[in-house]
Amino acid sequence: MATLNGEIALPRSFQYVNSANVTINKPNHKAEVTINRKFFKPCLRTLVLELHEKNKVDNIVTFEFDIGSSNPTIEYLNSENIIFQFPYSLLKDLDQSDEWEISIYESRKREQTNWFSIQPAVYVIIPEQPGDDKSGGKSSKIDIKIIFRIVVLIDMFVIAVIIIFINVITCFKSKDRKHSDLRHKESEYTKMDIEISSLAE
Repeated sequence: MATLNGEIALPRSFQYVNSANVTINKPNHKAEVTINRKFFKPCLRTLVLELHEKNKVDNIVTFEFDIGSSNPTIEYLNSENIIFQFPYSLLKDLDQSDEWEISIYESRKREQTNWFSIQPAVYVIIPEQPGDDKSGGKSSKIDIKIIFRIVVLIDMFVIAVIIIFINVITCFKSKDRKHSDLRHKESEYTKMDIEISSLAE
């Protein structure tokens, strides 16, 4: 194969990948593939984006596209850089902890492509840690619940004290009435005794 300045001279029809990266954003359920390549002419042919685990070539994910494709979403940054965006669930069969290989090649010409090794960058939701703002929010919610319960208990205690106080006052009034009735009867009996004594004399 011919060389130029110590590098392999590739035909212009050969899709050569210089660099690539894959970003998987699990919270947003999106995956993004950025590729820098040479001799890229999607307006002239149908191309294939392929990703597979480096040690499992039979487990592959492919996307065919051309200049008018809308699925996956394609953004052409310039003549050598392209970004693919699609749901990350399409990559769920690939081991994200393993190294992947990626390439772009012309449809039905897979054997002519070169492969670029990458380690996918995976972003996940970070668990809440003590002292985080979110955990502080939860703590404040718990504090509000505790305060609410304390207020309810205090209200119940006050109501119970009021009821007991009313019962005590009612009991005292009832006793006073009984005492007054007894005194009244005793005074009546005394009057009657006096009257009887005076009549007897």
